[in-house]
Amino acid sequence: MLPAGPWVRVDTWLEPDTTVPPFYDSLLAKIVVWGEDRETAVRRGRRALAEFAVEGLPTTAGLFTELLSEPWFAAAAFHTGTLEQCCATARRTVTDVSDVEPRATAGAATSSCSPSWPRR
Repeated sequence: MLPAGPWVRVDTWLEPDTTVPPFYDSLLAKIVVWGEDRETAVRRGRRALAEFAVEGLPTTAGLFTELLSEPWFAAAAFHTGTLEQCCATARRTVTDVSDVEPRATAGAATSSCSPSWPRR
């Protein structure tokens, strides 16, 4: 299922009932959300991740859901090494963060964009 709603965009080649070949690009879908402020964008990102479902593939959706709940993410207090630090604190590696449930939410990248996007 693809998330929908105002200011939510999904870039993907997936369609309902699509079979993903065994040698697939690991970026199956990208979720982009926008809000007037960071809090609104993060809230939309959480909702979009909760709505987006893929069956039978490991994803990083759980990781992104966790990251959106972190206080440092809400405060925009992160840098290029933050993901590795977060995983080290949780005693796991970046490669261990995939969900491996039979029904899993699709991995997505979520960000808040500047007020200049989308252009009206």
